[in-house]
Amino acid sequence: MMKIPIILTAILFVSATTTFAQQATFEDFRRYGDAIEGRWIGAATWGVDIPHATKPSSNFAKTGDKVIAFIEADYIEDGHAMRVRFFGGEISVTGMYCYDSATKAIRIFWVNSEGMLSDEYVVPDGKAWKSTGKRMSKDGTTLQVNVSIEFAQDGQSWTVKGNEDLGVSSTWQRVSQAKDSPEGFKLFQEFGQACVGRWVDDVTYIEDWPDPKANKGGKAVSYEEFRWVLDGYGIEQVSFDNNSTGRLVFVWNSVSKQIIAIANNSGSGAAFATVKRRDDGVWVFNLTGGGMANGESMTGTVTWTITPDGKRIQTGGLLSLDGKLLDPLQDVMHRVNPPVAK
Repeated sequence: MMKIPIILTAILFVSATTTFAQQATFEDFRRYGDAIEGRWIGAATWGVDIPHATKPSSNFAKTGDKVIAFIEADYIEDGHAMRVRFFGGEISVTGMYCYDSATKAIRIFWVNSEGMLSDEYVVPDGKAWKSTGKRMSKDGTTLQVNVSIEFAQDGQSWTVKGNEDLGVSSTWQRVSQAKDSPEGFKLFQEFGQACVGRWVDDVTYIEDWPDPKANKGGKAVSYEEFRWVLDGYGIEQVSFDNNSTGRLVFVWNSVSKQIIAIANNSGSGAAFATVKRRDDGVWVFNLTGGGMANGESMTGTVTWTITPDGKRIQTGGLLSLDGKLLDPLQDVMHRVNPPVAK
């Protein structure tokens, strides 16, 4: 039977009716999530040979090999789930953590780049956390798992100790440390606190855009999500509307003392801007470059007026496309979750 080493967490595959001697609450899920949130670096030694999924005659890891691995974990869905990414050796893993009220346990599901699926249930076990179950490889082989996960009291490290069939234990050190904020960085933090979260955007098209459904004067609903990235030194915005999706990244430029915005959209082009806050509290985006995918340049300014309660953003400003002045912006974003402080 192929044996798989422990690196990320242990996996349990059971029916929804499974019960545990020790149970978890949603508060336990948040306690576990708070402990693992952030970026980590881990060191492990493979305890078994690991066949390559796409090259059965070779191993991508052999007994005794050492690997440095990385984990990044962050909350999603208004704190009701966590997204976890893992990178180590030739393996990458994407996982999701959430609370399962039926079994009263923390549930973890992940899939890795070797085609392995995992379904885990975790419960408190004294000062540690216990996880037992199975891992299912691409060829149908399953492996029983019984591990303990323990976080250091100072929150700077955690260890995973498992049964011998899994290989060896691994130790993780936090690398997402709090740093001294650069001069003026408070402005960036205040901008993030104002916009991080989920929004519904009532869009009015000011031009006939490449999307065939995006005609001048037409209406649409866009969904926006802003989240902290890069240990709070960046903000990522993802948007969805009609046939397109967009990404926008905000970072702090400590030289110019400005917020920098870089935006791209599926098929319609990219834009670059600096962001400042006027004395009246309005955020002003000054476009510094970019335009449409067909080569037409975009210039002008965009304004965000955020209501004092943080629940509404009124968009304004004027844009020009290759010198042609467009209609004023008039989109309105409505917050659908409570403001999130970093």
